[in-house]
Amino acid sequence: MLGLTLFTFLFLLLPLELVSQSSSESSEYIRTPVLGSADVFSLLYYTKIGVGTFDATPSFKNYFLAIDTGSSLTWLQCEACRNPGNHCFQQLKPPFPNSNSHTYSPLTSCESQRQATSSRGSCIGHMEYNSGEKTQFEVAHEHFILETNVHKSFKTVKLEFGCGFNQTGFNEITKPGIMTGILGLSRDQMSFQFQIDTESGKGLNFSYCFPILTKRGGPTTYLTFGKNIPSRSGFSVTPLLSIPGDELYYVKMFDILVNGHPLHIDPSYFDVRKNGGVFLDTGSSISALVQPVYDTLERRLMTIFSANPNFHRKAVMALTCLHSAMTYRKRVTGISIYPPSSLFSKTPHLSSSLVRDSTLVKMPIIDSFVL
Repeated sequence: MLGLTLFTFLFLLLPLELVSQSSSESSEYIRTPVLGSADVFSLLYYTKIGVGTFDATPSFKNYFLAIDTGSSLTWLQCEACRNPGNHCFQQLKPPFPNSNSHTYSPLTSCESQRQATSSRGSCIGHMEYNSGEKTQFEVAHEHFILETNVHKSFKTVKLEFGCGFNQTGFNEITKPGIMTGILGLSRDQMSFQFQIDTESGKGLNFSYCFPILTKRGGPTTYLTFGKNIPSRSGFSVTPLLSIPGDELYYVKMFDILVNGHPLHIDPSYFDVRKNGGVFLDTGSSISALVQPVYDTLERRLMTIFSANPNFHRKAVMALTCLHSAMTYRKRVTGISIYPPSSLFSKTPHLSSSLVRDSTLVKMPIIDSFVL
């Protein structure tokens, strides 16, 4: 679920339920590179995907799509956004030239798309994200070309996606021009990991590792799909909660720690049945809290900051920014976290997580949300 990107917290890795490949490909799995932006207004993570079939070498074009576990639609900004009356957001390379792709095939029926309706023989959809970004798109089939862990090996899959022809509100989160669309990874059956599962249709496990970003960049990491994702030892496990009719990934949260001390927040604020629950969202680089929880956190932080007069004024300014970031999603009644999020710590550290069989596997971290 895309959100206004003000700042991020730390380093993470997360996978989900993968489905089997054929036995002849048991050691091969999809592995697409992850790229992040250290721009303060665009703290999103992207993965490189090949799209289309062209009379060129290579025969496809590469694009960077923002990784979003909070939505199901995969879409790409297309050339029609340049037509009169339409809008494009800024990107470094030209929009996808779908009219020149030999494998681009618009849908004539909208049976599989909740966000779309039939219009003059085409399927036209509209998506609005929680912080106001909007895209209008034509639903089509196209070939997506995905790198694997085998050197110079690719998998080609036919996907149903949105070819965006009118985008508004994205320029604030795409200032570096890296983003060219969204990769939807929610629980919905139309999400990317379900569509690339060409055998069972149950959806592939996926994993990702997000590095801490600096102006110098970060280490090379990957978004991975397949039953043979390499496992790691030393992880703790937190179950993912499945809510009927809801496509988000929820966790049961108990409290928030600051400097290692719990805030003793009423657990009902984290209860999905009462206050919306706590869900993981890679499409937002902030952690949003309901007001009572935020107020408790702010009071504790101000107590700590006030003990240092030289730091107090800057801390007030930082908390003003924090308040703006955490409360911008006025339509969200629950709590979202950019998983797993560490709020404050004395020294930089890394946290990582992995999702298998509907569980979030998380390395212990200090000064954090308690799951």
